[in-house]
Amino acid sequence: MGQGTGRTYQLSEMDGYKLSILYSEASQFEFLYLLSNGRKVAKLSSFYHSNYEDLKLAIKRKTRSLGIEPQNVLGELRDIFKP
Repeated sequence: MGQGTGRTYQLSEMDGYKLSILYSEASQFEFLYLLSNGRKVAKLSSFYHSNYEDLKLAIKRKTRSLGIEPQNVLGELRDIFKP
């Protein structure tokens, strides 16, 4: 997440995933975070990914749920600028 060099991960390397929902005035969007060694390494969103449901289903088959991630604006900014 954020800026920096890219890295390729295998789903077998993941601890699992967390889901989060961001509410807006008009609708809501779901986010899925993939975690490796306790750190968020990827973020998928129903807003940005047209195939989000397919990706989520594939991830659910290969990894385990780690629960719900509370969503807030400060957390989003922290994720964007975290090294």
